[in-house]
Amino acid sequence: MADVYPREARAALLNYRRHLAGARVRLLDGVGVREAELEDYGVPVSAGGAGDDDGGREGGRKMAGATAMGEKEKKMREIARVYKEMEGRVREVRADLERLGIS
Repeated sequence: MADVYPREARAALLNYRRHLAGARVRLLDGVGVREAELEDYGVPVSAGGAGDDDGGREGGRKMAGATAMGEKEKKMREIARVYKEMEGRVREVRADLERLGIS
């Protein structure tokens, strides 16, 4: 590398390497936090995320997990729908209270 790149370029590449290492650590920490949050909601998370791809060799077990995930997703979507509906009702009530001068 010493023969190919000037000293400034080598220094810049070393700084970039350190930056990438730090970014990787921050990314892995973030993944851990997000996986913990998902587990708090009852969503099954496999350690390692997308890196656990087995090329479809364990399709049966993953399908069972997908069914459970589908049920969880349905519940979460229903919660989101009800929350949005209630948010609209709260807005309507606040508008009525403001119109009546009660707020």
